[in-house]
Amino acid sequence: MRIARQLTKPGPVRTGLALAAFACFGLVWGWTRLNASPVDLFSPDSYACYLIGKNLFSGHGFSTFAIRDLHDTPAWPLPSRSFAPVLPFLVGLVDWLGGLGINSGVVVNWVFFLGTLITVSFLGRALDK
Repeated sequence: MRIARQLTKPGPVRTGLALAAFACFGLVWGWTRLNASPVDLFSPDSYACYLIGKNLFSGHGFSTFAIRDLHDTPAWPLPSRSFAPVLPFLVGLVDWLGGLGINSGVVVNWVFFLGTLITVSFLGRALDK
């Protein structure tokens, strides 16, 4: 119980653990970037989400230039029914603002991940009181 109290109260122990966790995630992310090709890093869904987001900010609407879930004669661009609009919109926004290409999805996922950590931290503190 004493160790748990040290980890939950503000101070150098908690700050050190947060920095160590961030450094570990950064090392793993960097290692995967250096030792894999883009085909190994991104799934077909990642590319599809990126293309939909890019089309949203290019004036083509919520559409894609790939046949995914429509069993119909292709007419370009095809409306997409594979994704909810929030994630492709955010990926497209990050790509439009930063020009990161397919890596814009990674940035959005990191922001979601860090936001989840912060939210869980605040909820844990609120429940501990």
